[in-house]
Amino acid sequence: MSWAWQYNAGISGLDTCDYEWWKRWAIRYKPGTRDHVPTVDELARTLAVAERHRSLGQTEHRTGTGALAMLWLVVLTGQRTFPVSVLRRDRLFSLDGMPGWLSANWTGVEMKGGRSGGRPHALPLPPAALAVLERIWAELDERSPWACPSARSESHADQGTVNKVLGRLQGLDADGNPKPGRQDFFALHGIERWIPHDARRGLGTYLGDRRLGGAASAMLAHKPSKNEDERERTEAVTRLHYDRSQRMALKAEGMTLWVDAVLEAYERERAALALIPLPEPPPRPPRTKRKPAEERKPTEPRDNSPEAAAPACPPNLELRSTQSRNAGRRRDAVKRPIRPTATNRPSGA
Repeated sequence: MSWAWQYNAGISGLDTCDYEWWKRWAIRYKPGTRDHVPTVDELARTLAVAERHRSLGQTEHRTGTGALAMLWLVVLTGQRTFPVSVLRRDRLFSLDGMPGWLSANWTGVEMKGGRSGGRPHALPLPPAALAVLERIWAELDERSPWACPSARSESHADQGTVNKVLGRLQGLDADGNPKPGRQDFFALHGIERWIPHDARRGLGTYLGDRRLGGAASAMLAHKPSKNEDERERTEAVTRLHYDRSQRMALKAEGMTLWVDAVLEAYERERAALALIPLPEPPPRPPRTKRKPAEERKPTEPRDNSPEAAAPACPPNLELRSTQSRNAGRRRDAVKRPIRPTATNRPSGA
């Protein structure tokens, strides 16, 4: 509000304020910090559960193709939900010297900004990750230009799609409250609650424990440190197109290790889930039964014949319209020139 008061007081409606009264507010609420780091097994188990329980009931919407692809991309790439949601398939470019790999590219506007603004980002995708996406995209009737297409329109999936999928698997409604009659699959399968940003933390921790912290920073598009060697601090656009011998190779090394670990754990979790019988679907909500015909209240038969037109009102000759009276008054008020008559004509005429 201070910024709006200083630079856009008229637009923000703060032009009548003489001082910054909002600075006297005392906010006692402090948001809690999340320190949960999901393991590879937890993330892979979530993927297996999401694929197995795409339809949660007879009245529930089925998890769409774009939502499932977005969940996979968030786990496999560690990118934020907005860049993942706006990824286009025509922005997947082949990489020289890396057959079967594709490079996913985002502009600076699509990436998270800040004081220094957003920076373009590129991430190599190994063939194993692309095979998962191709398997999911095969469900579409028509090819979509988006990597995560929306199920309701021709656009891409919403940024909050992954949160909605995770919430439904935890038995929550749209407001984050437990929904009656919905099962919590996270608690059933021993998965601790996690949000999409926790997947980034899990990726960084996994690669950091294997001495690939630099690869994790490059994959997650973290800004290089000020103490970094000048040779590593190249421009963002240059890094995208020319710095493949260092940054792209480093990202590819981290992506290979991370994707292989996730897919290996996914196959293990999927095989374990296959041994557990599917739970019974929740019953449909009871419908209001219609009373028998003999107990219903008798209704009068409807007359669908057209109604007769109402008779026209007879004219009242004693009434005169206001318009005609006003018009007469206006005519009387007009001063007309005096015309010569037989009595006032000049004698010589």
